Amino acid sequence: MQKYYPEQFKKISLWQFILLWWEVATMTMIESITRLIPWVIKESESWQNESYSLKENMQNLEEPNYTRPENVKWFSVPDVLLNWNTEEILKRRKNNSISI
Repeated sequence: MQKYYPEQFKKISLWQFILLWWEVATMTMIESITRLIPWVIKESESWQNESYSLKENMQNLEEPNYTRPENVKWFSVPDVLLNWNTEEILKRRKNNSISI
């Protein structure tokens, strides 16, 4: 196929790592491309602020995400996220996304 349609084939890299099965790479590509379709993710803020956002020219990294329980072994959710202060949370999110 590539011989007959050379313009339709592009080399795409997921980064430098080794996979045992090609299906994992295929699923990753399908997921990442599908997320760029606006109606796939219901909440517009979710896809606008995620790691690979068109808004940020695909260059922004998200801050670390946390869930329950609040403490797991030596990891704990930062206090800022537990106090429900939206301004502080947004400030922390911006600072941590830049530092990654």
